[in-house]
Amino acid sequence: MKKNIPCIILNIFMAIFLLMPKNISDIFDKVPLRLILLFITTVINYIYIFKEKKFEIKGYKFLLLALIFLAFTIPSIFVSTNKTVSLYTFCKFLMSFLFFISVVNLSFDKNDYNKLRIVLTISSVILFVYSYFEYIFEINLFTVGVYHFHGAKGRVATSFFNTIYYGIFLNIIIPLFTFYLNKAKEKKVKIIYALLIFMAYISLLLTFTRSAIMIFSGIIVLTIILNFKTIINKITTPLYIGMILIGFLIPGVKDLYNNTFSEVKDLLQSNLLVKFLPSKNNTVDINKDSDETILYTPDASLNTRIQLSKIGNVIAKDHYKTGIGFGSYGDYVYSNEYIKNYPDFKNYKTFPHSTLVLLYSEVGIFSLISFIMLILLSVFYLFIRYLKEKGIIKELLGLCLTIIAGFIVVNIVAENAVYDSQIFPFFLMIIGLLLNYELNYKKEKLCQK
Repeated sequence: MKKNIPCIILNIFMAIFLLMPKNISDIFDKVPLRLILLFITTVINYIYIFKEKKFEIKGYKFLLLALIFLAFTIPSIFVSTNKTVSLYTFCKFLMSFLFFISVVNLSFDKNDYNKLRIVLTISSVILFVYSYFEYIFEINLFTVGVYHFHGAKGRVATSFFNTIYYGIFLNIIIPLFTFYLNKAKEKKVKIIYALLIFMAYISLLLTFTRSAIMIFSGIIVLTIILNFKTIINKITTPLYIGMILIGFLIPGVKDLYNNTFSEVKDLLQSNLLVKFLPSKNNTVDINKDSDETILYTPDASLNTRIQLSKIGNVIAKDHYKTGIGFGSYGDYVYSNEYIKNYPDFKNYKTFPHSTLVLLYSEVGIFSLISFIMLILLSVFYLFIRYLKEKGIIKELLGLCLTIIAGFIVVNIVAENAVYDSQIFPFFLMIIGLLLNYELNYKKEKLCQK
């Protein structure tokens, strides 16, 4: 049987990308291995796409919008404090977008999809087990803020840069495995995926990350709305209820849920969510003499994130045309210009925890608008298709929208995941594969086992 080289390459890419330890992801802290791997995989993908499809590319409208966004970021490179970092960030985004389009356009058959599913499953299980190992033996645990969760040892991140990114990964895997569970025909396969969903959820709890629980809860609600039968059925409903109840047996989990819902309440009732969005308001309440943050809410972490977003908006407004340099915020806050122009912010040298605010400050208003249009038009396009389709195609598009929604929310209120060289390409790969399956299903009527 003829081997599908792109499928083999993508399987290798997926396994290495997920399992590569973070301490060796860069050679001598300078050569980014994941970006090199992304580049090689993308080039090989396009060689086979052009060979088989003769330059017929699906998703070119998305790519065009992405290129418009990147074109607007180019001026920021010339004013950047660290031009090397800015150029690297530009290339990272470009390769991620090109990689996504290549995944959508690859040719796979039924066996190829099964192989991809198996590799993803095995890689995920390795990460689940390793997270348990990390937690039990207290290896490389993040301990910042863990005192909020009485009895917790620390936070797991496995191969990811931090616990939030690992939480994002799990919030992609859980709805995906739930889809596999509902589509599996064999009883033993259903049992396997039910067990894996439970393992993923326990691993999610061990991140002790409120944004992860927030997104997990939102995914359940959105799945009920978009794909009702995926959650509300005689298998999935008892599974989810059971694993949530069992999870409370882990020390610290009760506090994790209480703190999560308190944060959600603060964000919604106190209108704090808007403080994570780009704004023209350049007023920042600040304590000039210490690291203490002005209180917007009793939640110290939320206060800090709000303050960082407000500072990011101040910088953005002062550099609204070009920004301070794509990917160079971390360098800029240690520059002489920052110290001279913003002496009141001397105690705040951390990124805004909002992708929109960070982009606004780094690449300016025009890039920000083009990025928002890229997201909104893509989601709108998928949602319109979702409304028109039926059966498994409707479920696939509903799954895509659910995963995308979770990813967008965490980027607004918790972390700048689109900048990460591991989780962002992985997110794009999963969405690309789901859309690829949808396209091939229409052509060949493939059925998921």
